[in-house]
Amino acid sequence: RSIEDKMGLLHKQLEASEKYKSEYLKRYEDAINDKKKLADDYMSRITNLQSKCSSLEERCISLSKTLDIARQECLEWKRKYEQLLSKQKAEEDQAGAEIAILKSRSSAAEARLAAAQEQAQSALEEAEEWKRKYDIAVREA
Repeated sequence: RSIEDKMGLLHKQLEASEKYKSEYLKRYEDAINDKKKLADDYMSRITNLQSKCSSLEERCISLSKTLDIARQECLEWKRKYEQLLSKQKAEEDQAGAEIAILKSRSSAAEARLAAAQEQAQSALEEAEEWKRKYDIAVREA
Protein backbone atom coordinates (compact mmCIF):
# COMPACT_ATOMS: atom_id res chain seq x y z
CA ARG A 1 0.00 0.00 0.00
CA SER A 2 2.76 2.42 0.71
CA ILE A 3 3.90 2.08 -2.91
CA GLU A 4 0.38 2.87 -4.04
CA ASP A 5 0.31 5.82 -1.70
CA LYS A 6 3.66 6.96 -3.04
CA MET A 7 2.37 6.43 -6.58
CA GLY A 8 -0.76 8.44 -5.78
CA LEU A 9 1.33 11.16 -4.19
CA LEU A 10 3.71 11.19 -7.19
CA HIS A 11 0.72 11.28 -9.52
CA LYS A 12 -0.70 14.29 -7.64
CA GLN A 13 2.72 15.96 -7.69
CA LEU A 14 2.94 15.28 -11.42
CA GLU A 15 -0.51 16.80 -11.99
CA ALA A 16 0.45 19.82 -9.86
CA SER A 17 3.70 20.19 -11.83
CA GLU A 18 1.81 19.93 -15.14
CA LYS A 19 -0.67 22.52 -13.94
CA TYR A 20 2.18 24.80 -12.77
CA LYS A 21 3.94 24.24 -16.09
CA SER A 22 0.84 25.14 -18.11
CA GLU A 23 0.22 28.25 -15.98
CA TYR A 24 3.86 29.25 -16.35
CA LEU A 25 3.68 28.72 -20.13
CA LYS A 26 0.52 30.84 -20.31
CA ARG A 27 2.17 33.63 -18.30
CA TYR A 28 5.26 33.34 -20.54
CA GLU A 29 3.13 33.54 -23.71
CA ASP A 30 1.18 36.49 -22.24
CA ALA A 31 4.48 38.24 -21.41
CA ILE A 32 5.77 37.57 -24.96
CA ASN A 33 2.50 38.93 -26.41
CA ASP A 34 2.68 42.00 -24.13
CA LYS A 35 6.29 42.53 -25.20
CA LYS A 36 5.30 42.23 -28.88
CA LYS A 37 2.44 44.68 -28.33
CA LEU A 38 4.75 47.17 -26.59
CA ALA A 39 7.35 46.73 -29.33
CA ASP A 40 4.67 47.32 -31.98
CA ASP A 41 3.42 50.41 -30.09
CA TYR A 42 6.96 51.76 -29.78
CA MET A 43 7.69 51.03 -33.44
CA SER A 44 4.47 52.81 -34.39
CA ARG A 45 5.44 55.80 -32.24
CA ILE A 46 8.97 55.80 -33.66
CA THR A 47 7.59 55.64 -37.20
CA ASN A 48 5.18 58.50 -36.46
CA LEU A 49 7.94 60.58 -34.87
CA GLN A 50 10.27 59.87 -37.80
CA SER A 51 7.51 60.89 -40.19
CA LYS A 52 6.86 64.08 -38.21
CA CYS A 53 10.59 64.75 -38.05
CA SER A 54 10.92 64.28 -41.81
CA SER A 55 7.91 66.52 -42.38
CA LEU A 56 9.37 69.18 -40.08
CA GLU A 57 12.76 68.93 -41.81
CA GLU A 58 11.05 69.36 -45.19
CA ARG A 59 9.14 72.37 -43.87
CA CYS A 60 12.35 73.77 -42.41
CA ILE A 61 14.13 73.36 -45.76
CA SER A 62 11.16 74.90 -47.55
CA LEU A 63 11.08 77.84 -45.12
CA SER A 64 14.84 78.29 -45.48
CA LYS A 65 14.42 78.46 -49.26
CA THR A 66 11.53 80.91 -48.86
CA LEU A 67 13.68 82.98 -46.48
CA ASP A 68 16.56 83.00 -48.98
CA ILE A 69 14.18 84.07 -51.75
CA ALA A 70 12.75 86.81 -49.51
CA ARG A 71 16.27 88.02 -48.66
CA GLN A 72 17.22 88.10 -52.34
CA GLU A 73 14.00 89.95 -53.16
CA CYS A 74 14.70 92.39 -50.32
CA LEU A 75 18.23 93.02 -51.64
CA GLU A 76 16.86 93.49 -55.16
CA TRP A 77 14.24 96.01 -53.97
CA LYS A 78 16.88 97.80 -51.90
CA ARG A 79 19.14 98.00 -54.98
CA LYS A 80 16.24 99.29 -57.10
CA TYR A 81 15.30 101.82 -54.40
CA GLU A 82 18.87 103.11 -54.09
CA GLN A 83 19.16 103.25 -57.88
CA LEU A 84 15.90 105.21 -58.13
CA LEU A 85 16.95 107.50 -55.29
CA SER A 86 20.29 108.16 -56.99
CA LYS A 87 18.56 108.84 -60.33
CA GLN A 88 16.04 111.12 -58.63
CA LYS A 89 18.84 113.06 -56.88
CA ALA A 90 20.72 113.43 -60.18
CA GLU A 91 17.52 114.69 -61.84
CA GLU A 92 16.91 117.12 -58.96
CA ASP A 93 20.51 118.37 -59.20
CA GLN A 94 20.15 118.81 -62.96
CA ALA A 95 16.80 120.58 -62.53
CA GLY A 96 18.37 122.87 -59.91
CA ALA A 97 21.22 123.71 -62.28
CA GLU A 98 18.77 124.36 -65.13
CA ILE A 99 16.66 126.57 -62.85
CA ALA A 100 19.76 128.56 -61.86
CA ILE A 101 20.66 128.99 -65.57
CA LEU A 102 17.09 130.02 -66.40
CA LYS A 103 17.02 132.51 -63.50
CA SER A 104 20.28 133.98 -64.73
CA ARG A 105 18.94 134.20 -68.30
CA SER A 106 15.68 135.66 -66.99
CA SER A 107 17.56 138.34 -65.02
CA ALA A 108 19.65 139.19 -68.09
CA ALA A 109 16.52 139.30 -70.27
CA GLU A 110 14.75 141.53 -67.71
CA ALA A 111 17.77 143.85 -67.71
CA ARG A 112 17.77 143.95 -71.54
CA LEU A 113 14.00 144.54 -71.52
CA ALA A 114 14.36 147.41 -69.05
CA ALA A 115 17.14 148.92 -71.18
CA ALA A 116 15.05 148.49 -74.33
CA GLN A 117 12.02 150.09 -72.62
CA GLU A 118 14.20 152.97 -71.51
CA GLN A 119 15.58 153.38 -75.03
CA ALA A 120 12.06 153.16 -76.50
CA GLN A 121 10.81 155.79 -74.04
CA SER A 122 13.77 157.99 -74.85
CA ALA A 123 13.16 157.52 -78.60
CA LEU A 124 9.46 158.40 -78.15
CA GLU A 125 10.37 161.50 -76.20
CA GLU A 126 12.92 162.48 -78.87
CA ALA A 127 10.33 161.81 -81.62
CA GLU A 128 7.79 164.00 -79.80
CA GLU A 129 10.42 166.70 -79.44
CA TRP A 130 11.16 166.60 -83.20
CA LYS A 131 7.44 166.57 -84.01
CA ARG A 132 6.94 169.62 -81.84
CA LYS A 133 9.88 171.35 -83.53
CA TYR A 134 8.50 170.35 -86.94
CA ASP A 135 5.04 171.68 -86.05
CA ILE A 136 6.59 174.98 -84.92
CA ALA A 137 8.68 175.21 -88.08
CA VAL A 138 5.59 174.53 -90.25
CA ARG A 139 3.59 177.23 -88.45
CA GLU A 140 6.37 179.76 -88.80
CA ALA A 141 6.90 179.00 -92.45
